[in-house]
Amino acid sequence: MIFFSEITPDSRGYDFVERLFLSAFPDDERRPEADQRENVSFNPFMHCLLLTDVDDTPLGFLNYWSFDSFSYIEHFAIDPEFRNRGIGGEALSTFLEMQHCPVVVEAELPTASPVALRRIGFYMRNGFVQLSEPYLQPSYPGRDTEPVPMLLLLYAEEGKKHPSSRQMKMRIYQEVYGIMPAR
Repeated sequence: MIFFSEITPDSRGYDFVERLFLSAFPDDERRPEADQRENVSFNPFMHCLLLTDVDDTPLGFLNYWSFDSFSYIEHFAIDPEFRNRGIGGEALSTFLEMQHCPVVVEAELPTASPVALRRIGFYMRNGFVQLSEPYLQPSYPGRDTEPVPMLLLLYAEEGKKHPSSRQMKMRIYQEVYGIMPAR
């Protein structure tokens, strides 16, 4: 069984989250650590969840943004020691059950690497579908990197209304990346 605890940089377990955050995501796919801590501490849309087991062993984390009409998973990682045991699927399933709106996530293009292809497969096996809207992950504030071509994947209950992919993309750009793209 997976347990979620919302934490901040002052919480027990945040050091684990930060270490995993730095090791699991390259520079161009994460904001600088100080900016990350600031968002986790003070941004009302952002949430950092520590994933633990019944013995309170840290297993991973999930950072997400909760907006009125959808949630956006920004970072999701399982500690390498616990990968390939079904923990990621169980955690994602539990997280999706907790949400009362559609959930969107970015994923690298399938041609980026074998890991990217497996990641897309993971999300699709868990009920996500690829959105057709072209998507570039902008450079994070504080990073001097090129935008990264990615996919947006959506989880939404059948028949439930959700924002358009363009609306979700614009909200992610504005709130998460701090930019207002041209319409």
